[in-house]
Amino acid sequence: MGGKACTGSRGTVAACVVAAFLLCHTVSACRPAPEQKLLRLIDEVWAASRFAGGSTALYPRVYLGEDWRVVLVKGGKSLTDNLRRHHATLELSVERGSSLEFGYGIQAWAEEDRRALFTVTARHSGGSRTLFEERLAISEDDAGHWRDATIPLAGIEGNVTLEFMTQGKGPRRGRTKGAGPLGHFSAPVVVTEGRRPKRPNLVLVSLDTLRSDRLGLYGYHRPTSPNMDRIFSSEGVVVERALSEATDTLRGHATMFTGLIPSTALAAPDEKRLTPFIHPWALRLADVLRNAGYRTAAFTENAWVQAYLGFAAGFESFIEDREAEDQMATSGHIADTFTRGLEWLEQHRDSPAFLFLHSYQVHAPYTPPEEHIFPSPEGAALAKRESDLYDGEIAYTDAWVATLIETIEARVPGDTIIVVTSDHGEEFGEHGGRGHGAQVVGEVLHVPILFHAPGILPGGVRRQGPMSVADLMPTMLELMGLPVPQGLD
Repeated sequence: MGGKACTGSRGTVAACVVAAFLLCHTVSACRPAPEQKLLRLIDEVWAASRFAGGSTALYPRVYLGEDWRVVLVKGGKSLTDNLRRHHATLELSVERGSSLEFGYGIQAWAEEDRRALFTVTARHSGGSRTLFEERLAISEDDAGHWRDATIPLAGIEGNVTLEFMTQGKGPRRGRTKGAGPLGHFSAPVVVTEGRRPKRPNLVLVSLDTLRSDRLGLYGYHRPTSPNMDRIFSSEGVVVERALSEATDTLRGHATMFTGLIPSTALAAPDEKRLTPFIHPWALRLADVLRNAGYRTAAFTENAWVQAYLGFAAGFESFIEDREAEDQMATSGHIADTFTRGLEWLEQHRDSPAFLFLHSYQVHAPYTPPEEHIFPSPEGAALAKRESDLYDGEIAYTDAWVATLIETIEARVPGDTIIVVTSDHGEEFGEHGGRGHGAQVVGEVLHVPILFHAPGILPGGVRRQGPMSVADLMPTMLELMGLPVPQGLD
């Protein structure tokens, strides 16, 4: 695992990272894997066979309270019937010790469209039983959000038919034909107690616009990243020469999610989308993990990482923390994003989980907290002042990355692979330009790629590279012991 054997091409780097994983799992000194809870994710009723390779990109989704979820019930042939009474049935085999998890909520179209009855009924050889019933109402001040329910399935083992029913009033007369139903169930999950060794969790952190040479790990002279320097230099794997495939957020993240270069991953704008978007046929990292039984959630700061652009595929919950007035704003709020992500991860601590966290904290506008500001010389040019504020944003972000890692180690049982990276960097006049998007220069293309996985990967390791953001998906899947889709770039 040491020396020059693990430097060179991107395939070699990926192979060496994976070799560490395989080595750990063949020696007695490594920790035994605890049991996990097996998951069976129930797809939207009409869907699974229609889309290539397991992608959920074209599944219907509903947005409630910042959270996009695949819905079990949506639309239908008869407008009136489907608005007032909705149902879907699922046939499955229930094992002993299983439970049913789902979300439910109201999508209100008018003042009077704020009430619905939600019912879940189980039909089996022993008869029929109501598992869940709730009358839900939201006030005029409540825009509606997803509620979550967990129902034990004790006493109804074997072949079972589950019926999900919503009843509510449709939109008032004169509203646009085709408006969706009032009540929604999110696609449910059946959880069964452990059957096989637990796979590691995965936390993928994208610190938008972070260039690698502004971190101490990569030789920067300022103390912008003391926590990441300490943690990854002693406990992690640092890839020294890491490159993004793009100079902007949309394309960089499209590659990060799919393992495809942007020109392959993205479709051209059409009548529904005014910007490029990820091809529906492209299999995303979250799709692969979801199909492997992982719970999946994303917490993003919106703008160019939206469900609208194809990023929500594969996620049970895709939370867009939107700016109130401008959903394309790029002002970061990493404290809220990371806190909400950690809460979700703790709630799913008994199951293998994939959490994606995206923050614009390092992105312009640069407004770091006062205690993290590096003062600029009097009379400094704008590019210099912006550069100093950018460093302050990194220092603030560094503190939250440490909080994230330390909280996961303390509160989330089992192994967790944490990957910290970025979609692109930023230029501050080094080549006559500022920002990113138009400049194909090292300050924009060189990004950090950092792995933290004690017990799976060795600590205190530096790899020369090169490695690309396109290599992240296959590398992470191999580390988790999962097959890598064919045809990646």
